[in-house]
Amino acid sequence: MKYLRYLTVFILIVMTAIPVLAGRREAIKSEGALLSSAKIALYANPPRVEEALELVNTVLSEHGPHPEAFYYKGNIFGEYANQEYDLEKKIAFLDTMSLFYDSLSLSCNNKDVKKKWKKKCDDFIKTVDSVKAYYWRDNYNNGVQILGNLDDKYDNDINNAFDSTAKEAAIAAKAAAIDSTKLYFRAAILVIPDSSRCYEGLGLVYDREGIYDSSAIWFTKAHEMKPDDPNMVQNIAYAYIQMRDWGNAVKWFTKLTDMIPDDGGTMMNIAACYNNLEQYDSAHVYNMKALAINPNDPVANIDIGKYWLVNSRVYSDSVKHYQDIEDTEGAKRNIALRDQMFDSSSVYFKKGLELDPENMDALTNFGIVSLIRGNYEDALSVFQKLSELEPFVKEHWIDQGDCLIQLQKFEEAIAPFEKASELDPGDPKIWNVLSELYTSSGQTEKAKEAKAKATELENL
Repeated sequence: MKYLRYLTVFILIVMTAIPVLAGRREAIKSEGALLSSAKIALYANPPRVEEALELVNTVLSEHGPHPEAFYYKGNIFGEYANQEYDLEKKIAFLDTMSLFYDSLSLSCNNKDVKKKWKKKCDDFIKTVDSVKAYYWRDNYNNGVQILGNLDDKYDNDINNAFDSTAKEAAIAAKAAAIDSTKLYFRAAILVIPDSSRCYEGLGLVYDREGIYDSSAIWFTKAHEMKPDDPNMVQNIAYAYIQMRDWGNAVKWFTKLTDMIPDDGGTMMNIAACYNNLEQYDSAHVYNMKALAINPNDPVANIDIGKYWLVNSRVYSDSVKHYQDIEDTEGAKRNIALRDQMFDSSSVYFKKGLELDPENMDALTNFGIVSLIRGNYEDALSVFQKLSELEPFVKEHWIDQGDCLIQLQKFEEAIAPFEKASELDPGDPKIWNVLSELYTSSGQTEKAKEAKAKATELENL
């Protein structure tokens, strides 16, 4: 990219050096006199920019590549940029300014350029570096400032809009701010193209905009300039997560583990990606690594519990197969293996719930495993908790009642089944169970009513 830019610069130099009409022009003026006049015009108050530009163009046209002429020409386009409020036009001027500053550097290193013209090269280049730093800092800071307002100011304006017209205006204002931020960062890149922060800034803008493929591109460019920065690698990985590109997310998170080997969060992210790829064994490996770093990570414990529960299904299928073919020994063998996995699953779910007592996923799965394994006290406590968290779900009340029945607490089982009947009065199974519970507790009239209700529903 830089080679092509330099090639463009040399083409410009050659074109400006061609005589207009050899043999028909007037005597060539001294380049020193022309440059002195250009300098006076440029630094006048106010600057006579057009006059200065004409003079330096004459130098380049009649004398060829001249460091001081390129220096002034860069300054002229910098002045144009200062006076321009349209960001796109400002960027075009800054691009041209940078082009002529690059031409200055090239002419200073060109052995064919007269030595006397290169005497001030060090001073010019030092000043140019300062000018570039100024424009870079100004544009970068403007971009950062607007970026910081995207979430706070603009999103608040959108969320607090009092009607549709105000909301549309707020959305349009945010879109304009996003465009401005991009332009500021691009302007900074034009001036100093090897600063990773501007590329990262563009990645963040596209991230806020929800255009994650573009954010990944700019974050990757920033990473190429700053390969040892773990934050940049993490940004890329999260961009791929947002795109649901789990494979690339794994690649970049794995790279992050090389930089920060003891980060449990990264291990968990890799595990989550492998789960989404349905590569559960790989997910389990990284969950175990996460747990080794932080044994009290609830998510890792719960994910490992789910891993063993999923694996138990293979043995459950095998149990059914051996039972169907009346192979008692084969069934017993697979029941033992299945139960081992149930027990492992139960241990990790229980630990996860100690750390995150209201995790619905863990509660549901731990309840199921406990019920299957006949651990009715554990199952009961889980379904009671689920009933508190989701009192509108009849299954939680039915499961709670079933546990109480298994524990032979028949009178206590009535209340949860009554609650289930309130939630779904059209389920005949609930009324049949209630009929039996009322009978066992000596509530004859209620038992008859419940049985009649069940019969009525079954005959519909």
